[in-house]
Amino acid sequence: ANLDALPSRVLVGAGVSVEAPRWGLRATASAQNLTDTPTWYMAYFPVPGRTVFFALAWQGALGPEGRADGATPNN
Repeated sequence: ANLDALPSRVLVGAGVSVEAPRWGLRATASAQNLTDTPTWYMAYFPVPGRTVFFALAWQGALGPEGRADGATPNN
């Protein structure tokens, strides 16, 4: 069993997101372990080094009911 204590650690991460609402776009970039600190979850299972993520999201022009004008029908 993995009962050995591991030393404390501090991992630094950051992220940024930019939106273009007119086109329904959002771009996001984030990173983890920016200092590339070698560390482990448990003995012999290392945490990945510096990791960078990119995401691009798009939301179509259709409104909540699938209508292009975004209007909601009256009930």
